[in-house]
Amino acid sequence: MITAEPNDVYHANGCIGSSKVKAAAKGYDCFYDYMTSKKKPTDAMRRGSYLDAYFTEPHELENFKPCQLVTTTEEIAKKLDQRMPQSVRKIIDECEKQVVIRIGDRQAKFDLFDLKRRVIYDLKTTTQFDRIQYVLQDMLYDIQAGHYKGIADEEFGEPFDFKFIFLDMASPHRWKIVDLPGDYLWQCTQRAEKALCQTRAFIHEFEDGRLPAFSHNYIVQELITPQFLPLTLEGRHENHFLPDAPDDFI
Repeated sequence: MITAEPNDVYHANGCIGSSKVKAAAKGYDCFYDYMTSKKKPTDAMRRGSYLDAYFTEPHELENFKPCQLVTTTEEIAKKLDQRMPQSVRKIIDECEKQVVIRIGDRQAKFDLFDLKRRVIYDLKTTTQFDRIQYVLQDMLYDIQAGHYKGIADEEFGEPFDFKFIFLDMASPHRWKIVDLPGDYLWQCTQRAEKALCQTRAFIHEFEDGRLPAFSHNYIVQELITPQFLPLTLEGRHENHFLPDAPDDFI
């Protein structure tokens, strides 16, 4: 378990992380684009990285070059900080931050890691705060959750819980903790395992120089079919698209 590893080092080692698995889950076309893309991070990705640093690695903020995007994101971060519920602040204060675990050819970098209570937390920014379950599956965050849980479970030999902490990028800058229940999380791990197998197959195809038009798509349809199961919001049972949480959860 590594608790201090820069992002560039983490992404440069070639191990299979959640981004690579999510790309493979969408098919070889997307995986090929992921492996060959030299595009700069989008503004949404840069904002997400800044907020990750702001709340989990403030010493990394000095690596963000001053610009309008950084200035506006810093303003949002300060508003989110003011609106942060005590439950979230307690989690951030007590957890290990940006923990890296590698097992074989797999790796994961956990935003917030509570080894004592066996809980993984992942921060997510969104502009669709009232459609969180849609966001979870549209962005394949459920596969990411399964990938992370699988690595943590294997590393420590005990099952971990997984919770997303969503940050609302739009005013009034709310927070929401989404606890993935056992049956849903089990499906996440199953889909992540299938996506991992697909990732390994695609890596071989990519290394053989195969272009997307000549690839087999394997089990893509099964992987991307959403299963809208109930989620739990800080102990409250919410169905389908998760209505707004009460004030004490925002």
